[in-house]
Amino acid sequence: MPDDLVKVRCPIHGFVALRRQSELPVLNHPAMQRLRRIRQLAMAYLAFPGAMHTRFDHSLGVLHVADCMAQAVGIEGDVLSNIRLAGLVHDVGHGPFSHVSEYAFHQLSGGAGETEELHEAVTREILRHELRGEVLSGQQADAVQALLSPKEYGRAVERDIISGPLDADKLDYLLRDSYFCGVRYGVYDLPRLLDTMTVVRDPGALSYLGVREEDLAAVDQYVLARYNLGQVYFHKVRRIADAMLVRAIVLAVHEGHPEIKQLFTPKRMTASYMRAYLRADDEGLVRSILEGPRRPSADLMGRLWRRDLVKQVVSAPLSRCSDAAFKQKITQLGFRQELEQEIANICSKRQPWLVFVDYQAGRPVRKGAGQEGPEVIPVVGTDRVTRNYDSLSPVFRQGAPRGEEHLRIYAPVQGDSDDTRKRIRSELERNIAALVGLEGPVPPTPGPGA
Repeated sequence: MPDDLVKVRCPIHGFVALRRQSELPVLNHPAMQRLRRIRQLAMAYLAFPGAMHTRFDHSLGVLHVADCMAQAVGIEGDVLSNIRLAGLVHDVGHGPFSHVSEYAFHQLSGGAGETEELHEAVTREILRHELRGEVLSGQQADAVQALLSPKEYGRAVERDIISGPLDADKLDYLLRDSYFCGVRYGVYDLPRLLDTMTVVRDPGALSYLGVREEDLAAVDQYVLARYNLGQVYFHKVRRIADAMLVRAIVLAVHEGHPEIKQLFTPKRMTASYMRAYLRADDEGLVRSILEGPRRPSADLMGRLWRRDLVKQVVSAPLSRCSDAAFKQKITQLGFRQELEQEIANICSKRQPWLVFVDYQAGRPVRKGAGQEGPEVIPVVGTDRVTRNYDSLSPVFRQGAPRGEEHLRIYAPVQGDSDDTRKRIRSELERNIAALVGLEGPVPPTPGPGA
């Protein structure tokens, strides 16, 4: 190994090689080191005890995979260097508990815009004011920022490596999340997938990351792995924990908690805001809410900390609901909040903050399946003609199936014995099912571990 490289051990990829002069200072910067204290899957460890891995681990993995992808399609020189750096810093703007805190920000901003807006804005500020001039040159910082921004870079193979239907982020987190959660759902053949990658150019100036048709089975395996790992991401305990965590943050803001309010209701990306943001991590957020006055936010966070979770009392496909207007309105945050209050009147009048209505949109096997645009995977045939992956894959050419929309309701179920809790849960389930207009028999009550 050349003298200008250092090796870091990785349980997924073996060794990750870092460039001593250009990448190691970035990795050692406090903004990157903060990612050691932000877990990749928030509180998923309450369901999967091994899921303690962090955004820091993942960032190293994305650098490694992005490098492998770029070299597989013949990218070198400064473009390769910028791709590696973009992979390394792509998550540097994440807040405590990763995406979960972004959902809280989304609610507090009235549900307007994408949940990623805060993350993207913070990443831009970190590149501009923290890394630029200290561990990155101005040219490097600008190039990395462009790669991370579709508006600045447009469609190109190097941009696809960082963010696209087959990007380094997904290729790493599928393997990493599977490994640390102790499941095999997200496993696919990375070396074979790298071997099939190629550059696709259109008649204009655009280029795309594509694959060769003869190795389409490797892409099928990846796409199915992405879908199947939803069993982790949509696990009921994980969703309950996420819902409780978001609610604790939102309540803390409404209660006037100074630190939490500053963090989640920014007016502008000021220097003082960025200093506070770069101090924020998982444990600090928990401690800040727990050590506040005994308010609903502290109660919720304490329950999470003790794993005293609310229970899933209704879980049903939305197709069981006969009210077409209800199906439309349940997608709206405001309507779900009104429904939570109605349910609280049934089951927990004293603690309405412990009732959650969780709407899950139907998720396709592959995002963008059957569409044109940035989620399309171009496939180069043996005849050198480029076609859409969906039209060629024996798995998906008949149309990708889509999971059903789902309604879940969580509420406290308390009692002195399993029999008492089961009876209470059954009563709640029947009452809530009647309230929301679910047709058909009430499904069996899940076990006490739910």
